[in-house]
Amino acid sequence: MRIRHAELFAGIGGFSLAAKWMNWENVFQVEKDEWCRNKLKMNFRGTNIYGDIKDFKGTKYKGQIDVLSGGFPCQPFSVSGQRKGKDDDRYLWPEMYRVCKEIRPRFIVAENVPGIIGMELDKVLTDLENENYTCWPPFVIPACAVGADHRRDRVWIIAYANGNGFKTLLHGNKTNRQKKGRASDKCYSHIITAEQFEESFAESLLLHNKDGLPPTMDVMNALKASGNAIVPQIAYTIFKHIEMILN
Repeated sequence: MRIRHAELFAGIGGFSLAAKWMNWENVFQVEKDEWCRNKLKMNFRGTNIYGDIKDFKGTKYKGQIDVLSGGFPCQPFSVSGQRKGKDDDRYLWPEMYRVCKEIRPRFIVAENVPGIIGMELDKVLTDLENENYTCWPPFVIPACAVGADHRRDRVWIIAYANGNGFKTLLHGNKTNRQKKGRASDKCYSHIITAEQFEESFAESLLLHNKDGLPPTMDVMNALKASGNAIVPQIAYTIFKHIEMILN
Protein backbone atom coordinates (compact mmCIF):
# COMPACT_ATOMS: atom_id res chain seq x y z
CA MET A 1 0.00 0.00 0.00
CA ARG A 2 1.41 3.39 -0.99
CA ILE A 3 0.80 5.88 1.81
CA ARG A 4 -1.10 9.03 0.86
CA HIS A 5 0.19 12.27 2.40
CA ALA A 6 -1.04 15.86 2.35
CA GLU A 7 0.48 19.04 3.77
CA LEU A 8 -1.10 22.19 5.22
CA PHE A 9 0.85 25.46 5.56
CA ALA A 10 3.27 23.82 3.16
CA GLY A 11 5.72 26.68 2.62
CA ILE A 12 8.43 25.19 0.44
CA GLY A 13 7.24 21.66 1.20
CA GLY A 14 9.36 20.34 4.08
CA PHE A 15 6.86 17.65 5.03
CA SER A 16 6.24 16.86 1.37
CA LEU A 17 9.97 16.45 0.79
CA ALA A 18 10.15 13.95 3.64
CA ALA A 19 7.15 12.12 2.18
CA LYS A 20 8.86 12.08 -1.22
CA TRP A 21 11.94 10.50 0.36
CA MET A 22 9.58 7.87 1.79
CA ASN A 23 8.11 7.25 -1.69
CA TRP A 24 4.70 8.31 -0.40
CA GLU A 25 2.15 9.99 -2.63
CA ASN A 26 1.85 13.74 -2.02
CA VAL A 27 -1.85 14.23 -2.75
CA PHE A 28 -2.19 17.95 -2.08
CA GLN A 29 -0.57 20.99 -0.46
CA VAL A 30 -2.14 24.14 0.95
CA GLU A 31 -0.02 27.31 0.95
CA LYS A 32 -1.05 30.97 0.87
CA ASP A 33 2.25 32.52 -0.29
CA GLU A 34 2.46 32.79 -4.08
CA TRP A 35 6.25 32.54 -4.24
CA CYS A 36 6.18 29.35 -2.18
CA ARG A 37 3.40 27.90 -4.33
CA ASN A 38 5.56 28.43 -7.41
CA LYS A 39 8.36 26.48 -5.74
CA LEU A 40 5.92 23.72 -4.82
CA LYS A 41 4.73 23.48 -8.43
CA MET A 42 8.34 23.20 -9.56
CA ASN A 43 9.41 20.57 -7.03
CA PHE A 44 6.24 18.49 -6.58
CA ARG A 45 4.77 18.00 -10.01
CA GLY A 46 1.41 16.28 -10.06
CA THR A 47 0.47 17.38 -6.53
CA ASN A 48 -2.69 19.45 -6.18
CA ILE A 49 -1.90 22.90 -4.74
CA TYR A 50 -4.38 25.18 -2.99
CA GLY A 51 -4.07 28.74 -1.65
CA ASP A 52 -5.37 30.21 1.60
CA ILE A 53 -6.38 27.52 4.09
CA LYS A 54 -9.41 29.61 5.03
CA ASP A 55 -10.78 28.95 1.55
CA PHE A 56 -9.79 25.29 1.45
CA LYS A 57 -12.43 22.60 2.03
CA GLY A 58 -11.10 19.19 2.96
CA THR A 59 -14.35 17.30 2.55
CA LYS A 60 -13.44 16.17 -0.98
CA TYR A 61 -10.53 14.24 0.53
CA LYS A 62 -12.47 12.68 3.42
CA GLY A 63 -11.08 9.24 4.23
CA GLN A 64 -8.49 9.47 1.45
CA ILE A 65 -5.43 10.71 3.38
CA ASP A 66 -3.26 8.50 5.58
CA VAL A 67 -0.98 11.22 6.98
CA LEU A 68 -1.92 14.90 7.21
CA SER A 69 0.90 17.22 8.25
CA GLY A 70 1.29 20.91 8.91
CA GLY A 71 3.56 23.43 10.58
CA PHE A 72 0.81 25.86 11.52
CA PRO A 73 2.00 29.47 11.99
CA CYS A 74 4.24 29.93 15.03
CA GLN A 75 4.18 33.73 15.26
CA PRO A 76 1.32 33.83 17.83
CA PHE A 77 3.48 31.77 20.22
CA SER A 78 7.06 32.71 19.38
CA VAL A 79 9.18 34.36 22.08
CA SER A 80 10.60 36.62 19.35
CA GLY A 81 7.13 38.12 18.81
CA GLN A 82 4.39 39.61 20.96
CA ARG A 83 2.88 36.21 21.86
CA LYS A 84 -0.71 37.32 21.34
CA GLY A 85 -1.92 33.75 20.93
CA LYS A 86 -5.58 33.67 19.87
CA ASP A 87 -5.57 37.44 19.45
CA ASP A 88 -3.01 37.23 16.64
CA ASP A 89 -4.54 37.21 13.14
CA ARG A 90 -2.01 34.51 12.26
CA TYR A 91 -3.52 32.15 14.83
CA LEU A 92 -4.59 29.37 12.46
CA TRP A 93 -4.75 26.22 14.54
CA PRO A 94 -8.60 26.32 14.30
CA GLU A 95 -8.27 26.12 10.50
CA MET A 96 -5.96 23.12 10.68
CA TYR A 97 -8.28 21.51 13.20
CA ARG A 98 -11.25 22.10 10.88
CA VAL A 99 -9.45 20.42 7.99
CA CYS A 100 -8.48 17.49 10.22
CA LYS A 101 -12.15 17.01 11.07
CA GLU A 102 -13.18 17.26 7.43
CA ILE A 103 -10.59 14.77 6.16
CA ARG A 104 -10.28 12.37 9.12
CA PRO A 105 -6.69 11.24 8.29
CA ARG A 106 -5.27 8.17 9.98
CA PHE A 107 -2.29 10.15 11.34
CA ILE A 108 -1.76 13.86 12.04
CA VAL A 109 1.72 15.35 12.39
CA ALA A 110 2.06 19.00 13.42
CA GLU A 111 5.03 21.23 14.24
CA ASN A 112 5.41 24.50 16.13
CA VAL A 113 7.78 26.47 18.36
CA PRO A 114 8.35 25.63 22.07
CA GLY A 115 6.51 28.84 22.97
CA ILE A 116 3.25 27.01 22.27
CA ILE A 117 3.78 24.74 25.29
CA GLY A 118 2.50 27.12 27.93
CA MET A 119 -0.06 28.77 25.68
CA GLU A 120 -2.00 26.51 23.31
CA LEU A 121 -0.50 23.02 23.39
CA ASP A 122 -3.12 21.68 25.79
CA LYS A 123 -5.91 23.01 23.58
CA VAL A 124 -4.38 21.42 20.48
CA LEU A 125 -4.16 18.02 22.18
CA THR A 126 -7.63 18.34 23.70
CA ASP A 127 -9.13 19.32 20.35
CA LEU A 128 -7.64 16.25 18.70
CA GLU A 129 -8.70 13.93 21.50
CA ASN A 130 -12.23 15.34 21.29
CA GLU A 131 -12.25 14.12 17.68
CA ASN A 132 -11.28 10.59 18.78
CA TYR A 133 -7.55 10.87 18.14
CA THR A 134 -4.89 9.69 20.56
CA CYS A 135 -1.86 11.96 20.90
CA TRP A 136 1.65 10.88 21.65
CA PRO A 137 3.24 13.00 24.40
CA PRO A 138 4.73 15.87 22.35
CA PHE A 139 8.42 15.81 21.51
CA VAL A 140 10.82 18.76 21.46
CA ILE A 141 13.48 17.98 18.84
CA PRO A 142 16.27 20.38 17.79
CA ALA A 143 17.51 20.74 14.24
CA CYS A 144 21.04 20.00 15.43
CA ALA A 145 19.81 16.47 16.19
CA VAL A 146 20.02 15.77 12.46
CA GLY A 147 23.31 17.53 11.84
CA ALA A 148 22.23 21.13 11.28
CA ASP A 149 24.54 23.91 12.52
CA HIS A 150 21.83 25.56 14.63
CA ARG A 151 19.63 24.39 17.49
CA ARG A 152 16.11 25.36 16.32
CA ASP A 153 14.02 23.56 18.96
CA ARG A 154 10.56 22.63 17.71
CA VAL A 155 7.57 20.87 19.24
CA TRP A 156 6.33 17.87 17.24
CA ILE A 157 2.76 16.69 17.78
CA ILE A 158 1.72 13.24 16.54
CA ALA A 159 -1.83 11.89 16.73
CA TYR A 160 -3.52 8.81 15.32
CA ALA A 161 -7.17 7.95 14.78
CA ASN A 162 -8.65 5.59 17.32
CA GLY A 163 -10.34 2.46 16.06
CA ASN A 164 -7.45 1.45 13.76
CA GLY A 165 -5.76 -0.93 16.18
CA PHE A 166 -2.93 1.54 16.80
CA LYS A 167 -3.75 2.13 20.46
CA THR A 168 -3.00 -1.43 21.54
CA LEU A 169 0.12 -1.53 19.41
CA LEU A 170 1.57 1.71 20.72
CA HIS A 171 0.23 2.20 24.20
CA GLY A 172 -1.26 -1.08 25.39
CA ASN A 173 -4.60 -0.25 26.94
CA LYS A 174 -3.59 3.11 28.37
CA THR A 175 -4.23 6.49 26.84
CA ASN A 176 -2.16 9.58 27.50
CA ARG A 177 -5.03 11.37 29.23
CA GLN A 178 -5.26 8.70 31.92
CA LYS A 179 -2.25 10.44 33.37
CA LYS A 180 -3.26 13.59 35.21
CA GLY A 181 -1.67 16.91 34.42
CA ARG A 182 -1.40 19.41 31.63
CA ALA A 183 0.42 18.62 28.42
CA SER A 184 2.64 21.62 29.10
CA ASP A 185 3.73 19.94 32.33
CA LYS A 186 4.58 16.71 30.53
CA CYS A 187 6.11 17.91 27.28
CA TYR A 188 9.64 18.65 28.42
CA SER A 189 9.97 15.20 29.96
CA HIS A 190 9.91 13.93 26.39
CA ILE A 191 12.65 16.11 24.93
CA ILE A 192 14.96 14.06 22.72
CA THR A 193 18.58 15.10 23.01
CA ALA A 194 20.63 15.68 19.89
CA GLU A 195 22.76 12.64 20.73
CA GLN A 196 19.75 10.33 21.13
CA PHE A 197 18.11 11.48 17.93
CA GLU A 198 21.34 11.42 15.94
CA GLU A 199 21.98 7.84 17.04
CA SER A 200 18.58 6.73 15.72
CA PHE A 201 19.21 8.61 12.47
CA ALA A 202 22.83 7.60 11.92
CA GLU A 203 22.16 5.18 9.07
CA SER A 204 20.27 7.71 6.96
CA LEU A 205 21.81 8.76 3.65
CA LEU A 206 19.92 12.06 3.58
CA LEU A 207 22.18 14.18 5.74
CA HIS A 208 24.22 15.53 2.85
CA ASN A 209 21.81 18.47 2.65
CA LYS A 210 21.54 19.56 6.26
CA ASP A 211 18.70 22.02 6.05
CA GLY A 212 16.81 20.38 3.21
CA LEU A 213 16.55 23.61 1.21
CA PRO A 214 17.22 23.79 -2.53
CA PRO A 215 20.47 25.71 -3.22
CA THR A 216 19.05 27.87 -6.03
CA MET A 217 16.48 29.90 -4.06
CA ASP A 218 16.92 33.69 -4.20
CA VAL A 219 18.25 35.12 -0.97
CA MET A 220 15.37 37.22 0.41
CA ASN A 221 12.68 34.66 -0.24
CA ALA A 222 15.00 31.89 0.91
CA LEU A 223 15.48 33.60 4.26
CA LYS A 224 11.73 34.00 4.71
CA ALA A 225 10.98 30.46 3.57
CA SER A 226 13.70 28.82 5.65
CA GLY A 227 12.57 30.76 8.71
CA ASN A 228 9.11 29.28 8.34
CA ALA A 229 10.18 25.82 7.19
CA ILE A 230 10.21 22.59 9.13
CA VAL A 231 13.31 20.37 9.20
CA PRO A 232 12.47 17.60 6.70
CA GLN A 233 14.98 15.13 8.13
CA ILE A 234 13.09 15.10 11.43
CA ALA A 235 9.77 14.63 9.63
CA TYR A 236 11.38 11.81 7.65
CA THR A 237 12.30 9.93 10.82
CA ILE A 238 8.77 10.36 12.20
CA PHE A 239 7.34 9.17 8.90
CA LYS A 240 9.53 6.06 8.97
CA HIS A 241 7.93 5.02 12.25
CA ILE A 242 4.45 5.81 10.99
CA GLU A 243 5.01 3.67 7.91
CA MET A 244 6.08 0.73 10.06
CA ILE A 245 2.80 1.06 11.97
CA LEU A 246 0.62 1.46 8.88
CA ASN A 247 2.22 -1.50 7.16
